[in-house]
Amino acid sequence: MGGACLSKDPYILVNAARAAGYTPWLVGQARGLNEHLPVHVAERLIGMMREKRGSAEGARLSVLGWAYKGWPPTDDMRGTPILSMLPLFRAAGLELRGHDYLVAPRSSVASGPNR
Repeated sequence: MGGACLSKDPYILVNAARAAGYTPWLVGQARGLNEHLPVHVAERLIGMMREKRGSAEGARLSVLGWAYKGWPPTDDMRGTPILSMLPLFRAAGLELRGHDYLVAPRSSVASGPNR
């Protein structure tokens, strides 16, 4: 279960299945894993920075590609993994930079990085 266009579809399937008296366990587990992975990646990245630098605070991180939804190209940031990663990066004291040629600077700045 992956991809931006599929993020809501598993929930529709789960709800329809439950209404029919069936609980699709695997679909729910797959969605849970996909929703946790951005946080896991952020935690791993921060951990590696701490391991190499002694501290992640003040480290610079460039985030390229805020809207990841693929084709057709879009500036739609709904559901983008970076939104769940930003609080962890901020809490670790990272200096964030970001760029996405499709996303207006005000959109990504509102999300937190310095452009």
